[in-house]
Amino acid sequence: MASRGFSKSLRAARQLAAPRVQLQQRSFVAARQLVRAATAARPVAGAAVQQVRGVKTMDFAGHKEDVY
Repeated sequence: MASRGFSKSLRAARQLAAPRVQLQQRSFVAARQLVRAATAARPVAGAAVQQVRGVKTMDFAGHKEDVY
């Protein structure tokens, strides 16, 4: 259990020592334009495909039966 605490403290020290990356701050207007562009680019859903059940012929002790 001691190694668990040691690894946690090592991870915390590494994260604190790592340089912070400044993320670009976007304005509200730019964010709305991004959202609007993403919703406009969404493809239109196609027609639903109807599933069809297959037929199998199984042999139960010499008696052939169609299984749907």
